[in-house]
Amino acid sequence: MRLTESARNPKLISLVGFVIRCAASASIACWLSDAIGLSHTVWASMSALIVSQEKLEATRAQVVGRIAGTLIGALIALAVHRAGIATGLSTLVQLTIAVSLCAIIARGRPTLRVCLWTCPLVLLTGSADQLPELTALSRSIEVLLGALVGGFLHHVEIAVIRSLGLETAPATANPPSDDNSGGGD
Repeated sequence: MRLTESARNPKLISLVGFVIRCAASASIACWLSDAIGLSHTVWASMSALIVSQEKLEATRAQVVGRIAGTLIGALIALAVHRAGIATGLSTLVQLTIAVSLCAIIARGRPTLRVCLWTCPLVLLTGSADQLPELTALSRSIEVLLGALVGGFLHHVEIAVIRSLGLETAPATANPPSDDNSGGGD
């Protein structure tokens, strides 16, 4: 196999594109979250990687689920926290209730499962001098920023591959027959 043939190998193109996209997504998400002053840049990097799937449709589904799940988890955690403050519930009980409610929503919906770990992020990563709403907003922005970066860079990857003429034709479900019989049914 010559170099030009191997450079057009669909599996190699897919692998290199995925590796570059993942590395760039994690780094750019971290840099952006740090640049705007967010305190837990790890969530931006992790979200960028979590949404980065091999197929664009799967990445899109992950981005949409990540956004919806994060918002669901943050809102439930805040509502439970407010009710917990009013009734004197400990943070541990608040966490239990918030995660239980999110589990009801997330069961059977894998892309929404982020709502489950958004509850501990909101309820456990704040400081005594920070309003819970600000904690929820900060964690949500970190997660959403990463998801959007990961999704955007998947589109960039596809555009670069196309512009370089490296796009390969997708495999068809029923490839044409070579038997010259006309392929009749």
